[in-house]
Amino acid sequence: MRRYAKGVCNMAVEKRLVDDEPEGENGLIPIRWLTEEEALAEFDISARRRLNMSGEEFLRRWKANDFSDEFKDEHHSAFAALSILVAPFVDDDAP
Repeated sequence: MRRYAKGVCNMAVEKRLVDDEPEGENGLIPIRWLTEEEALAEFDISARRRLNMSGEEFLRRWKANDFSDEFKDEHHSAFAALSILVAPFVDDDAP
């Protein structure tokens, strides 16, 4: 099983905050590793919630550098967050 450390832990923490799950020891939100399927599902949910598009569409457009500067400016925080989270799902030699 591949572990998704970059970005995906953030998705797990974000999901726990949204789901209002109880805190773990010392008041910290427990972190768990996500499988590839769970990570893709969480990425899809985040893309749909933030930009009203599927995770697959965001990833395809991100790889193709298909987002205009105007889009990036208009959706700055959502685009920035998803751009960080996309890292585990692209090849190392992708743009």
